[in-house]
Amino acid sequence: MNASSGLLAGTPTQQGSFSFQVEAEDAATGTIGPSTTITVAPAAEHQSVTFTSSPPPDPVVGGSYTPAAPATSGLPATFTRCQLHGLHPFRRVVTFTTAGTCVIDANQGGNSSYDPAITEQSIAVTKYGLMLPDAVSSDGKHVWVVNGTSDSLTELAASSGARVAVIDGSTYHFADPDTVSSGGTHVWVANNAGNSVTELVASTGKLVRVISASKFAFNHPSSVSSDGTHVWVANPGANSVTDIDAASGALTKVISASSFGLDQPTSIAADGTHVWVANYTGNSVTELSSTGTLVHLLSAAKFGFDGPDGTSSDRTHV
Repeated sequence: MNASSGLLAGTPTQQGSFSFQVEAEDAATGTIGPSTTITVAPAAEHQSVTFTSSPPPDPVVGGSYTPAAPATSGLPATFTRCQLHGLHPFRRVVTFTTAGTCVIDANQGGNSSYDPAITEQSIAVTKYGLMLPDAVSSDGKHVWVVNGTSDSLTELAASSGARVAVIDGSTYHFADPDTVSSGGTHVWVANNAGNSVTELVASTGKLVRVISASKFAFNHPSSVSSDGTHVWVANPGANSVTDIDAASGALTKVISASSFGLDQPTSIAADGTHVWVANYTGNSVTELSSTGTLVHLLSAAKFGFDGPDGTSSDRTHV
């Protein structure tokens, strides 16, 4: 205690209640003051807040996320910030409303027993969901893009380039989708790692079927093309081509005879009259009829093929 000012100062070394008496004196007489009790509360404990939730792997505009970040004290945390996005304070749901970085603060304000604590989580939100896109196809109304990294399919409006939807692979069984073909009413996706083909309705994006039975002989399918009647799939892992009935999804045939010259076929294009297959290792192009019979095997040096990895036909040129 300061004898002149009466200021009581110092750092408590233990908690508890302590009684003491203060005596004030002047030149004429001494006066004893009342008893006083000081209660020393325990020091506030340290606490930490940690995010236990993970955002979607490839968040896009229109998606949502429910964060979770408990405090070691057991006290609830509140979530703030995330500018330009919708953060519902009571449901604790973040809705991604625009592309950019969403930063979420998890804050526990503390109390008499615990110090405040805060942590943050940053989320990169994309508009189109494009993640190392592997292939694109358009039917005049829609543009479809397969994203091999995120196992997803992005749909754009052909007239404006506006984003229509991002279809997540977990629902449609996408597995390293390598290529896409839109035949007007339906969309076909070849899943390289899944050894399957996914069929969707073009107008709605609704799943029709996933074709993966062993009889289709898919072996790391790298390309798919539909002419509206047939769906043709190139299988570089088996040096074969699978022909599927577009209406029913039933197997028509598997072409693998050596006479077709299929040698790591990586790309296929069907134009309704012919089917063209690029053979990466064989430095050749196989031409089939619309029913799958061999028309030509183009491999002469004059064509200049050198690891052909893509093919397309407009019925006049290939």
